[in-house]
Amino acid sequence: STESKLTVSGNPPKLREVEVKGDKTIFLSLFNNADKINKVTLSDTLLNKGDDIYKLLSKKRSMCCLELLDSSYDEDEGQLTFDKDEFGNLNLLIIKCSKIRKINFHSRSCPNLEKIIWFYNGSDPQDEIQISGMENIGKLKDLELNADSVPRQLRKDIKAHKNKPVLRYEEPQHKEDK
Repeated sequence: STESKLTVSGNPPKLREVEVKGDKTIFLSLFNNADKINKVTLSDTLLNKGDDIYKLLSKKRSMCCLELLDSSYDEDEGQLTFDKDEFGNLNLLIIKCSKIRKINFHSRSCPNLEKIIWFYNGSDPQDEIQISGMENIGKLKDLELNADSVPRQLRKDIKAHKNKPVLRYEEPQHKEDK
């Protein structure tokens, strides 16, 4: 059986934080009326770029934190792409979704993004994570990675970034069979 869960803090007009697990259609009507929402956490929603909820999220002016947990995102290529004029006030992006291997920031997307926290525990060691368009997130200050390695290109992009963001890196805790 599929579980759907909606956790709400406050009344819709004053709603500040929402967590959606499972069926995202429950979220749409509630979210339309919530003008003050600033944090959204998605889990088991299998979100993709064509979804109404993605379009709504990307235009929400008050939202400054997006957290993508397991099975929250479902694009075939494992790529999360932020297009022009999307997520205008987002300043924190947290990714704990193993399907996402690549993030692409197009020009004028996420102009206020200051921090990315990314947990990636891919099953294939050849499957390197990738961030494209890092130069397009001009306010970036921090990048926290919990992954098997930091790709060479990502290190180069961080060094070349005008803000010189701080890279914090930690290898994931792997379960050992004993």
